[in-house]
Amino acid sequence: MKKIFLLVVLLIASTPQIFAQAITLNPEVVTNKLTVGTPSAITSAVFEANSTTKGILIPRMTTAQRNAITAPTAVTGLMVYDTDLKDLYIFNGFWKRATIGELPIVLFGNIANQGIVSGQNSATFGIGLSGVASAGNGLLGQTDSGTGVRGIATTTGVGSFFTAETGIAVSAANNSNFQATARLVNSTVGGKGLDVTGSMTLTTDIATGNAITATNSNATGTGIRGVGGTFGVYGLSANTGVIGDSFAGRGIEGNSQSGNGVGGFATTGIAGLFQNNSTTNPTTRILNLNVGQTALEVTGTMNLTSNLNLAPAAFFNNTNTNGIGLKSEGNHLGVHGVSNNGSGIYGYSTLGIGTSGASLSGFGVKGESGTGSGGVFVNNTNTNPTVKIENTTSGGTALDVNGAIKVSGTNPAAFKITSTVGNIINGSPVQPSVIVIPNTTMANNATDILIVTHAFGTYLNKPFGVFWNSTTNNWVIYLEELNTSMPVGTVFNVLVIKQ
Repeated sequence: MKKIFLLVVLLIASTPQIFAQAITLNPEVVTNKLTVGTPSAITSAVFEANSTTKGILIPRMTTAQRNAITAPTAVTGLMVYDTDLKDLYIFNGFWKRATIGELPIVLFGNIANQGIVSGQNSATFGIGLSGVASAGNGLLGQTDSGTGVRGIATTTGVGSFFTAETGIAVSAANNSNFQATARLVNSTVGGKGLDVTGSMTLTTDIATGNAITATNSNATGTGIRGVGGTFGVYGLSANTGVIGDSFAGRGIEGNSQSGNGVGGFATTGIAGLFQNNSTTNPTTRILNLNVGQTALEVTGTMNLTSNLNLAPAAFFNNTNTNGIGLKSEGNHLGVHGVSNNGSGIYGYSTLGIGTSGASLSGFGVKGESGTGSGGVFVNNTNTNPTVKIENTTSGGTALDVNGAIKVSGTNPAAFKITSTVGNIINGSPVQPSVIVIPNTTMANNATDILIVTHAFGTYLNKPFGVFWNSTTNNWVIYLEELNTSMPVGTVFNVLVIKQ
């Protein structure tokens, strides 16, 4: 101790202008302690500086100079002042900012996936980080490309919990048009990314923006799924409440045990609008997997419109062999289709029935047109009928026509045939004179029923009839008087009924 005291005395003697009144060694008060200023009885310090007018000045250097001091030269606890960053730094394996700076507190970090501030609470219901503000932001996170605020719950807790009495509990803003403003991730299968108790109001003031966009990159994933006793998903908007966009899966899917899977409500606009740019997939698919149950129930008038040329306003497809594309029941009209110049109802079937109507008291199918045709039925097969009308009751009427029947087309069932030199086969004492009806007409089968009458203006005052010539496979009109020639220029009306 005497040696140390002697060394200090020599230093003071050699530089009296600097240390004569600055350093006092007081071994009588505390052993092995260096005190600057008024001594005290503190025993836990090896050096004590006391002053009300002066401070301690540590080594000052630039950031580059500080970073040049590395281990093993830099030891744990080494402290310097960075003149570039205007703050104290302590070496703890790497240089770390020692102070919190001025308010607001600005924290910096450059390590990927590591938080600048890490709040851990080992209690079961503890809070890792809590931000409270009376009027401003309780917790504000800002990032250029990473995550502004991130909360992680490992087991049963909540990653982030926000509460507000009168203001907004969570406010997230993003100036990027390709990054999400907020991302909620639950990496477990079937886990919840977001659990909301109470109403969740999603708004946007952008003309073409969406209040919410839910994207699932999985091929069979679901963008948004809402389950509720009344409404699965509820969207309220002056333009469009809910828009579902999918590249491969389903745009909107609603599932409800007792209420509505998807419900749309509009005061003056359209409650639901579905649009599809695909030529292979339907715009809307409504399924009821229970046999005989209703897939679609409409209260009120259902108006189906289309402004595309040759495109039907409604297209119903049933892939089952004996399935029905569209079935509608009503006390008055089963199906009612209105068109200005196209087809009010268009039914197409490859194997079954294009359009089928059944009614207990009204009309199964009724077609009405102002200037066109009430109903047009087209068939491209020669084996099945174009229209099949059945009355399964004994003695009931299958067809009731009020008005004239007009037969037209390139191969009509009713036509005229005139006797010419080319189609007359003159008779003999044992063979009647006949007119051959070409089998290119509708009369081309032995099972056909032919009704033949005189045409107006050409009368044949002789008895005649028709028969099927199995040798030439033709229907012929013959004179019942043998050895009598058929007059040239005689015109007959022929009506063919197919069986």
